[in-house]
Amino acid sequence: KQVETCVNELKPYTVIHRIICNDDSIKVVEERGEVFCDADNKPIRMDGTVQDVTKSWHKENELRLATEQAILANRTKSQFLSTMSHELRTPLNAIIGMSSLIEDETLGPLNEYDYKSYITDIKNSGHVLLNHINNMLDITDVELDIVDINLERANSKELIESCVDLVSGSSVNHNVQFQVNISDSLDELETDTVLFRKILHNILSNAAKFSHYGGKVIVSLKKDESEKNILLSVEDLGIGIAEDELETIFEPFTQVDMEFTRKYDGAGLGLSVVKRFTEALGGNVDLISKVNSGTTVNVCLPISA
Repeated sequence: KQVETCVNELKPYTVIHRIICNDDSIKVVEERGEVFCDADNKPIRMDGTVQDVTKSWHKENELRLATEQAILANRTKSQFLSTMSHELRTPLNAIIGMSSLIEDETLGPLNEYDYKSYITDIKNSGHVLLNHINNMLDITDVELDIVDINLERANSKELIESCVDLVSGSSVNHNVQFQVNISDSLDELETDTVLFRKILHNILSNAAKFSHYGGKVIVSLKKDESEKNILLSVEDLGIGIAEDELETIFEPFTQVDMEFTRKYDGAGLGLSVVKRFTEALGGNVDLISKVNSGTTVNVCLPISA
């Protein structure tokens, strides 16, 4: 059929033949043919080649199979992490809720100060673990392409200050002061508030965690020169990041040199979540840092994102 088509349509053809040999082994040959015409564009002859491509055919098949297995393994990993994270989050919510009831002395006063201190530690630890699990869920949501974008109008100041208040009252903060600067032209944002909060919360958590005791974190929001994008910046004066580590800082489970930062907890998912959700909103993120001088994270988002 290919030869007939080649002659009728004057197009070259390629056919792969699988040949079963007497010893049940398989040989793969590639047949190529081409028609040559005279001055009147009428076929006068056909030339062709037959080549043994068994080795390359097997290699291509092995590569294709390996690629399919890698894709399947990655999807299986993502599905496992998603399931595991949901299973862990459910009892954690109960732990945090019950410890909050005890800490607030809902059923009566606690007689021993130490007991109340222990309950506070339990609750704080639960929140830290829950944050790690939420970050794992966020990563797997992006990998499984199940992130929904829902744009809505929101008050810029309320949106940002709610994130600041959350980090200020968390266990990662050690008396760090936050300063918020919002451009007068950005009273409101049109964005996915859930993703925006997750982006800002992770940046602020890192800024507070890696700041020195009593340090300062500056949050800024303004339009860029084109007025088509908004620029969200978070600047701290903390421990900073070495130049040779900046290339991988947005990869999952990455944290700066552990010998240098072993006193800081974290699974290294925060900035990866920031990058992936920023890109999901059509934006980009970059980071400027210097050891012992601090870090600035800049997020650029479309004006309606």
